[in-house]
Amino acid sequence: MGIQYIRVLLVSTMICFFLPLSWGQEGKHNFSFHIGYAHGQPDHRYDFLEGEYPGSIIQSVRSSIKDATDDNEYFLGFTYNYRVWDRLFVGAGLGYAQLRQDFLLPAEGNRFFGALADPFFWRRYSRYHMLQVSPEINFEIIKNESFTLGINSRLMYNISFRKEMNYREENIMNLAANNTELFASELYPGIFVRFGKFRFDINYRLLHWKYRDDALANNGLRVDTYNPSKLRFQISYELGDFKRKD
Repeated sequence: MGIQYIRVLLVSTMICFFLPLSWGQEGKHNFSFHIGYAHGQPDHRYDFLEGEYPGSIIQSVRSSIKDATDDNEYFLGFTYNYRVWDRLFVGAGLGYAQLRQDFLLPAEGNRFFGALADPFFWRRYSRYHMLQVSPEINFEIIKNESFTLGINSRLMYNISFRKEMNYREENIMNLAANNTELFASELYPGIFVRFGKFRFDINYRLLHWKYRDDALANNGLRVDTYNPSKLRFQISYELGDFKRKD
């Protein structure tokens, strides 16, 4: 996905942050810091290798499925929320995430990382560094002075800006490239609880739009909607909570 699209996305998110500041006196604004972990099932598909790679390569990929670990994502960032109504908030988050994957696949190193001496090599482990932009909506179901229970929905845009890859067992992270592109978009409905200034979110990925990763052998689809299960756990701490004064 092009840089122009990413610029539009970032501008739209900034509008979500700052437009409510110009609204009426009853507006209530909240800023928080969050950290978290997301646990996902790896994408084990390899049928797109048929006809493109020798049978021995395909068999190696098939045999490696049992050794692949789950996808691990670690993230942190800041969230802004605006109270639209007594129990309804809209807002957006901005942060950094690192996604780690290790399902064995042929790598497109010569094409993506530049000319290399090896005619063929594997992606044994990769690490993606990403900017996360996440518009969200929150609704409080149960609310009192010490405890709040609610539901929310978060649309997560993952913008990859660096890819690191290990393709030899004896070397660690020996391929790297800085390339800004929209990596994936995800829709996460979920629940949250708040105790004082602390909030805990659990979200499940309902929809997934994965954009083609040209660093790896792939099925050629520009946008792939295959959606392995993924859970997202987030802890937030409220940094500021204030009412607008004219």
